[in-house]
Amino acid sequence: EQIQKLNAELEQRVADRTRDLSVLYEVTMVASEALDLDTMLARSLERVLATIYREVVAIHLLDERKALLRLTVQQGIPPDIAAEIVTLPAAGGLADWMIAHGEPMLIPNISADTRIPPAARDFGPYAYLGLPMRARGRVLGVLSIVGAPEHEVNAEEVALLASVADQVGVAVENARLRQQAERAAV
Repeated sequence: EQIQKLNAELEQRVADRTRDLSVLYEVTMVASEALDLDTMLARSLERVLATIYREVVAIHLLDERKALLRLTVQQGIPPDIAAEIVTLPAAGGLADWMIAHGEPMLIPNISADTRIPPAARDFGPYAYLGLPMRARGRVLGVLSIVGAPEHEVNAEEVALLASVADQVGVAVENARLRQQAERAAV
């Protein structure tokens, strides 16, 4: 009986790892296609949503010249909240810590955190997971995931999503380099 229980646990771990590798592979495949930046980000976001089963996902890209984050793609954000978070300050807000430290941030209840924009706090007692998108040692943006509090995020899921965010960051960097090369060629 104990051997059967251990075998079932092992099979579940193998299934979980297979799913994780599949997600990373799918995001890598989307990133390797010669797509424009917005299409690549939208498709990557679809892959993330299919994996994590959360209500709201968004990608903000860092505009270093203006020291702000711009909402590039999103899924599930109500229009009034989306209007409030189209641009966010890169300094002094949630993103500031993630950009400085390059690490994920988990907020169990957004309605109680003053760093969250007021309209988003009215959204309810949802949990927020922010993941910096990195490439070449610098943060290029933030992948934000909001979910119901009963969907607890475990360390393995955070690690998977951090890897996905970094893969998207590399894809953003590659798309920007392609654009620069095209401009230089013209």
